[in-house]
Formats: sequence, structure tokens, C-alpha cells
Amino acid sequence: MEITSLISKKRFTYNITTKFLNLFFLLIRKICKLYPVNKGSIVIVALHRLGDSVFTIPAIKHIQNHYKSKVTIVCFPHSLPIFQIGLRDVEYCPLESNNFYFDKRVAGLKNKKIFKKIKPKIIYDLTGVMSSASLILTSRAKEINGMSREQFKYIFDNHVLIRNKAHQIDVYLDAISSNIQISKRDKLIQFPVNYNKEDRILIHPLAGWKAKQWGLRKYLMLAKKLKEKYEVYLIAPKNTYQFEIKTTCEFNAVDLIETESVNELIEQIKKCSILIGNDSGPIQIAGLLGKLTFTLYGSTNPDFHLPIGKNHSFASVPLKCSPKAEDKLCFTHGGLYGCPSYECMNLLSVDAVYNKISSFLSKVNN
Repeated sequence: MEITSLISKKRFTYNITTKFLNLFFLLIRKICKLYPVNKGSIVIVALHRLGDSVFTIPAIKHIQNHYKSKVTIVCFPHSLPIFQIGLRDVEYCPLESNNFYFDKRVAGLKNKKIFKKIKPKIIYDLTGVMSSASLILTSRAKEINGMSREQFKYIFDNHVLIRNKAHQIDVYLDAISSNIQISKRDKLIQFPVNYNKEDRILIHPLAGWKAKQWGLRKYLMLAKKLKEKYEVYLIAPKNTYQFEIKTTCEFNAVDLIETESVNELIEQIKKCSILIGNDSGPIQIAGLLGKLTFTLYGSTNPDFHLPIGKNHSFASVPLKCSPKAEDKLCFTHGGLYGCPSYECMNLLSVDAVYNKISSFLSKVNN
């Protein structure tokens, strides 16, 4: 009941805030359009975490093909190595995430000044939340296109609401569909296959928040079972785990690779045949690099997040509270509103996951 009450209060606050912001943003945009200033550049705003940076690549490629010209991507520094894998002939304008305030929702003065210097003619916002809205609101661009939540729609000239009942790649293709015709969508969202079945197995035990995590202990047990047939490593950012946990890894004869940057993460993934982990950015990077992936899902819907293609599989335990077929997240917003038990991940047994991974590897390697 506490979670249900919290969700109801959030929805009421959301509706009131939306009405106020619609009027405010409409007024600001009308004033800015009276004094247009631009250099003729095409700018794409993609302020995302690792996974969604991968998901935006097909949409960005389509924008490039449509205009037949170089584009500038405004993004966070951690996304640069990802875009450099999948894109060519692109300029970058990195913005520091620590110059976004109020829980990274509002662009600070430094980031606004950096963005203002670009003087874009056409903007595509592939972020669609307050952080990007606060950045582009006072732009004097000729045209602003993209997707957003309901409260930000009057910032845009061509706009689509964020679709919550689609694969994330399709969500970003939607963002450009208001003024760019999209054909052969299936070909756009496929990444090339590039793996060697003799390479190592990597296990990434982390995720963005607790509800998506299976747990290090279970991953260690899984790694021990896999090591009977394969070369297996755990991978995590440096200093994520304390000495005691590293000692536990050594005791279980499981090697831990610690990375210091996204570039190092990418280089390690390039050396593997399959990445196993929770619903997280590294899984999407592996898919972009053409590696096999096996993902554990609980509070998020695999239909909307799994890398595209037959070389990707997953495990989950369907429950009454699991995301419905048409929903991206469970009713607790993927566990971000809190969860009393995390049963969806806790009920995934090591043996069940191991058996499904073994079956998947046998199938793709034959």
C-alpha cells in the first residue's frame, strides 16, 4: 500500500507541474524565436548513460543520412567512446554531468555557455527529459525536433511524446520520425556479429540500481560452474569492490578485471565471446561490438531492452508483479520506487541460469 500511495502522489504532482511548465515553455520559445541566431549546424543532444547511448546510434545514423552532412553530438564524456565505435564523420561537444544541478536535472551556466557557442540551426533532442530541455530551451535555433515528456513538448517545433511501449532503439527512431521518413527500420537496428567462440567469458555483476542486480555471490557461483568448461572473468570498475570481496574472488579461483575507464571496458569486451550480466550499459556495448550477450531481467522488460538479434538471450522469472507485455518497467518503475522483496531476481537460481547459458552457447556455437 505504501508503494501504491507513493505512485499516486507522484502522478498528481506530475499532472499539476505539467500544466504549469507547458505555459511557461511556450512563452519562452515564442520570445526566443523572435531573435534567431545560428551557424547552420545540425546538433544532436544525447545526454545518456552507457546503454541508451548505444540505443541512439541508429537514429543518429539516420539523421546523418538524411542531411548528408556532419553533425555535432552533445553528450557526456563517458558516451564518447561508444559513439566512436558506431559512428563516423561526427563532431562532439562533451558536457560534464557535474555541471547539471538538482539531481542532474538542470543545466548549469557553464554547460549552457558551451552549448550556446555551437549556435545550431537544427536541433534533435534524443534525451527528452529535463536535463536536455533546460539546455535547449533558450536556443535561437531555427528548428528544434525530438522527443520529450508531456511537460516539455512546447519547446519543440516537431515533437513526439516518448513512447513507453517499444524497444529503446525504436523510441529514439520515433524521436526523429516527426520530420524524417524512416524506412527499412529492421536493417537500421541490427549491429554486426563479431565474436570468436574460443574467447573468454566476461561477467559484469553490476547494474544502475539495486532492483536490477542479481548479486555478486550468485555471479561467483555461476563463474565457478562455467570455469569447468570456459575461461571466465568478472569485470567491474576499479575500486568497486573492497579487499574482502577481492579475496573471496581469489578463494573461488575467479579472476577479477578492474577497469579505469569506458575505453578500458570496451577493450576488455572486445576480447570476449560473450558478456553475461544484469540489464546494464555493458550488455548494450557488447551488443554494439557484435558479441554474444546473456542478460538477467527482473524489474525491466527484456522485450524493450534486449540487444537486437538472435545472438542475445536472457533469463527471468515471471511473477504477478513483473512488467506486463506492453510495459517497459514493473509497477514500481523498475524498482526505483522501492520494492519489498526483489523476488524477481532472488528467485533466479544459479543452476537455472547456468543451464540456460549452456544451452544458448551450444546453440550459437554449432
